[in-house]
Amino acid sequence: MVGIFALSSIPGHTKVGRWNLLLHVKPQWQNLLRIPLFALLQILWLRAFTRTRRHGTPVMLVCVSTSLIYSLADKLHQLYVPGRYASLLDVGLNIIGGGLNSIFYRFIDNNVNKDT
Repeated sequence: MVGIFALSSIPGHTKVGRWNLLLHVKPQWQNLLRIPLFALLQILWLRAFTRTRRHGTPVMLVCVSTSLIYSLADKLHQLYVPGRYASLLDVGLNIIGGGLNSIFYRFIDNNVNKDT
């Protein structure tokens, strides 16, 4: 989450060389990169819960809700970053990333628990 916050803090129009590479990525690709980024966040949340031996739909819903709340907070944060803006499309892509990963993780979790 700290990494996402740091990436969200990069101004949209900057002349600083170290961020130059990120700014040359087309906005459409930047938006699509949200899917794997929030899928990774979702993996980390789900792994944290499964380490406590909690599984199932309630855990998945808590993880998806946490990612959704963080996504909304990230968009609120971007309103105050020069050259950045908040978009419901971005939130939707974040949810797609987290949601698809949750479905995949649930499928894997069910198959692993059946074998044990």
